[in-house]
Amino acid sequence: MKKTLLISIIILCYVNFINAQDSFTYPTNFKFPKIKKQSKNIKDFIPKNWKVIDKTFGKLNKDSTKDVVLILKADYAEFLNDNKEGLGVKLFDTNPRMLLILFKKKNGYKLATKSTTFIIGRKYPAMSEPFVNVSLKDRVIKFDFEHWQSAGGWAAWNNTYKFRLQNGRFKMIGADHYYYVRNSGETELRSYNFLTRRMKIVTGSYSDDSVENKVIWKRFHFKQRKTFHDFIPFTWKIEQDKHI
Repeated sequence: MKKTLLISIIILCYVNFINAQDSFTYPTNFKFPKIKKQSKNIKDFIPKNWKVIDKTFGKLNKDSTKDVVLILKADYAEFLNDNKEGLGVKLFDTNPRMLLILFKKKNGYKLATKSTTFIIGRKYPAMSEPFVNVSLKDRVIKFDFEHWQSAGGWAAWNNTYKFRLQNGRFKMIGADHYYYVRNSGETELRSYNFLTRRMKIVTGSYSDDSVENKVIWKRFHFKQRKTFHDFIPFTWKIEQDKHI
């Protein structure tokens, strides 16, 4: 009887969660604003009703000037959803995001590339913001993302993606996928090197000091390296049962 009641409560909560999802406004078919090709000031590349949520400076090409990586988010009231009855944050922000990379020039900045799909947002209120931060070192841009949810599962993961300018395009040169289970402490780190086609796998536990980390190396295969225009975080099926 108690088991049946528990199952009924779980089903009811799930149905309420699905119904709440349907009431949210997402930027489907959103028309992104045009971005200036060149300007003297960085602020001129930021459209109206958009704001910078992260940025980093450093050398990306062969000259000696410091280029810029900008992470933008729109600020439209229609995408600020009031999550009254559902789990997670009370104000569920589904505003679209955008990535801009600017090359520093003598007379200002030039738009090198942009992406309206790479910087993903929350899919539901119980999920943390996927984008964490961006950094730049030795001409390599590193993006940190996470998948964590306060309801619906114990598993979580942190992904890092590294891009470098090659032959006029920013291509992925490396990725890390750190998977952990919050209730058991189980961990697995898979580090992919797309230049050597080798990967490092480290398994262990963050909750049990008696468990020794196990490390193995292996080769992996892929057709071509990803760019900001054909890659969405967490979606690339890099192995038979692994996505990064």
